Amino acid sequence: MISKFATTAQYSPSAFEPLPMSLFSYLYLLNPKTFLHSMALLYRAIAMAVYLENNDISCRITKFIRRRETAHRWSTAHHIVNGRIKIGALRALKDGRDRDGNLWYKQDWDAGYDDKESASRCELIRINAIKLGSPQTVYSEEGYEPGDPARLPNLQDIPISKHVFGLAIDALVDWSKLGGPWSAFAREVVTKFGLVRPVYDEEWHFEVNPGTLLVITHYIIVPPHRVAGWLIHWVARNWKGMRTFTNRKTG
Repeated sequence: MISKFATTAQYSPSAFEPLPMSLFSYLYLLNPKTFLHSMALLYRAIAMAVYLENNDISCRITKFIRRRETAHRWSTAHHIVNGRIKIGALRALKDGRDRDGNLWYKQDWDAGYDDKESASRCELIRINAIKLGSPQTVYSEEGYEPGDPARLPNLQDIPISKHVFGLAIDALVDWSKLGGPWSAFAREVVTKFGLVRPVYDEEWHFEVNPGTLLVITHYIIVPPHRVAGWLIHWVARNWKGMRTFTNRKTG
């Protein structure tokens, strides 16, 4: 039961998994429509990580903001590999590249397939998509709006990833110490911090429980100064990499 855990957590170094986020990425958090939601999610996820780490349960936050370009590339790769995108959609790209410059098609790879056939039937196209996709080419949602030419060659019906707006966060938890990722104990811990995991086969994907957006009990479990300490430590460890990425992006 949760009552066996300490009520006030200290942060520990193993919780400080570098987030794949740059200073440039923080601009997405300034959207007034999602700012409160994003900040609530980030605070709660860090509080949960601190809380679990203080009780010898590994919890590493791995993804928060996802750049639109990354979301698009990962989503397109996934839907090519899984057979939803047709070869004709790839052939229609100028020089086989999308608006972001990702190469999805070469004429040399073409073995005379019909435009309406799945692109995954061509082994070289499939191998290339796997290289461009996320690890294990898991299901990923889009970064660009439907109708935006930058979305091509991906499908128009793919939802936009909540990571793009800071409305989802990924964390790797040692669920074995909680009786498994979907045990009653694990669910209780997630609920304790006002979070939900809406995708059953993605135990690492967290969102704010919309019915608890203004609930502040987690501030008592892990006080704000503990969460601030986590953030300061993370920024100190990753400042050089963040600045390098931002300069490369804007320079």
